[in-house]
Amino acid sequence: MSEGLERGLELFDVVWEWSLDVEGLFDEFDGALVESLFDDGAVEVEDDELHVSYIHGIGIYKSVAGCICGMFVGVDLAWSRGNESGVAVLSDGDPVRVENAGFAVSDEDILDIIPDETKLVAVDAPLVVPNDEGQRPAEDELRPVYHEYNAGPYPANRNWLEKMCGEVRGENFVDVLRDEGFEHNPHVDHSVEKGVLEVYPHPAMVALFELDTVIPYKDKQGRSKQDQVDGLRRFHTLLGEETRLVKSSLPDFTVSAEDTKAALKRFEDILDGVLSAYIAWFLWHNSDRVRVFGSQAGGYITSPTLPKHT
Repeated sequence: MSEGLERGLELFDVVWEWSLDVEGLFDEFDGALVESLFDDGAVEVEDDELHVSYIHGIGIYKSVAGCICGMFVGVDLAWSRGNESGVAVLSDGDPVRVENAGFAVSDEDILDIIPDETKLVAVDAPLVVPNDEGQRPAEDELRPVYHEYNAGPYPANRNWLEKMCGEVRGENFVDVLRDEGFEHNPHVDHSVEKGVLEVYPHPAMVALFELDTVIPYKDKQGRSKQDQVDGLRRFHTLLGEETRLVKSSLPDFTVSAEDTKAALKRFEDILDGVLSAYIAWFLWHNSDRVRVFGSQAGGYITSPTLPKHT
């Protein structure tokens, strides 16, 4: 059991037993963790005494000791080594909290961020690429479904990835996770202690945010920097308003057209990491909204389904 989980369970027990006054609670435990209980409505104060809302009792158990239900990780994996990957960690609960969001370069750096209690890792990168040219069946299947939303996938093949990146990094990253006990399975399997699968943020954001078209937040030829900034801001806003995420737990976000392309790319990566982690959480809790495009042998993308396709 991790130190974080032990402290979460201890805090839960203390609050549930009403054995500390407000000042004592802040003295004993991390202030941000305590404040999150009040923000979520789980704990209230009356006459300087703590009171636990029975309505939110299960919410406390999940959000404070969220590791009991699992942690969910999103990795916006850089296709080339030496570049940064955006990584985010969510704790299970109602609502869901972003516990960590940042950047990592090496596989070892990414592993350092992934908690022991992780149930599912969602990776935004091709994890199975058997085809030398063209695209995978996964792209063939996904494109017609999301074409009208401008959320079709990029073609993935070994020749292009090895030429541009020197390797198919997603495949190698999966091997690293396997060595850590993760099972690679495109289908969400609750019987698996911890799993890893491939996701793609563009169709997922269309499905989760119920958009008419994908958000234009990427640097793209013909797209102005201001349009990209507006897209990044909208992406950040929707993560806080159209999901079960605690808005205050999202990464701090200040972006402008005066930022460099490199700075805007970092914003892209961290938002993709958070969304990928949320996709993992959503798929885990909504088995009726899961679709696998392609297959594990031929390459796949696991995605939330569009609401009208449920």
